[in-house]
Amino acid sequence: GPDSREFPEFPISRAIRPDSSRMRRTILVRRARGERRPTEAVPSGPRSYAKERDIVSSLHNLIMHRTSTGAKYLTEPAPGEAELTRAVTCAMRAPCHDAEFPVRFVRIDSRERLADLFEARLPADATPEERAKARSKATKGPGLVALVIRRTADNARLERENLITAGAALMNFLLSLEADGFAAKTVSAPEFADPKGLYGPATESLPAFILCGTPREDRPEADVDEVDWIGHW
Repeated sequence: GPDSREFPEFPISRAIRPDSSRMRRTILVRRARGERRPTEAVPSGPRSYAKERDIVSSLHNLIMHRTSTGAKYLTEPAPGEAELTRAVTCAMRAPCHDAEFPVRFVRIDSRERLADLFEARLPADATPEERAKARSKATKGPGLVALVIRRTADNARLERENLITAGAALMNFLLSLEADGFAAKTVSAPEFADPKGLYGPATESLPAFILCGTPREDRPEADVDEVDWIGHW
């Protein structure tokens, strides 16, 4: 795994780390669903279905109006520790068939070190302009998070399932940021020959970076139109 002194994995509570036991994860899922242990008190009074409908309506609205927001429309502040921790917690609610959650998020604290990785991909005879352009890729967005996926090359079926998990985890992460008043955009990441601890190339892949920050008032809004049903078979 990566050296946390170089590229720290974003801190989340031990109970929801990807290598947590199934029991701990089950406890968290039950709490998220509102289930209680026998010793916990259950609120009295009639159940508020109107409030639940409002929550569902708000969720639909959040999903339909979320839009990718590029660095041009992002400003400070970036999501802080509390917001990123919540986003990772939401990400781990994604469907997962693997015994261990195959996705982790790494907050990029050193843009200079990341710029070195981008520049290292250039040929030795690259011009100063080309080097400056490569390094600039590491500076975009007030906040930057790497999405890392564990490889399972010896199990093709699990590899496909983990990609589904990664996509769902990413969307949950993005929606959580949006719910907290931030915006983000996912951009493809290159493969680095020597990632210097950002991820382990032998056992992991780096499919994307997440640019995040506070949206400017003039950012483009999402076009929400009814879509045709995907079809029947």
